[in-house]
Amino acid sequence: MARLAHLVDVVKLDPDLVQKWLDKADAASFSDMPEDVVAKCIAFVEARSIPLPLWSHRMLVNTNAATERGIVPPGVYDAVHQARR
Repeated sequence: MARLAHLVDVVKLDPDLVQKWLDKADAASFSDMPEDVVAKCIAFVEARSIPLPLWSHRMLVNTNAATERGIVPPGVYDAVHQARR
């Protein structure tokens, strides 16, 4: 549940979409959702994230510089990297 909340925050998903998920699952928060639904939501968020192979190695090494240039949105590298561990 914490992983989904973290990904939603980092990727900056539309709050209306998140509310739609909660309403459909008849839940007040992610912790109230069934585990299979949470897994589907995580897969959705990960699929919408920028795939790591599209980034050059140099950008990954110097994430701060890439973030400052607007190439990599703040926090996306960390979220995707943590999600794949």
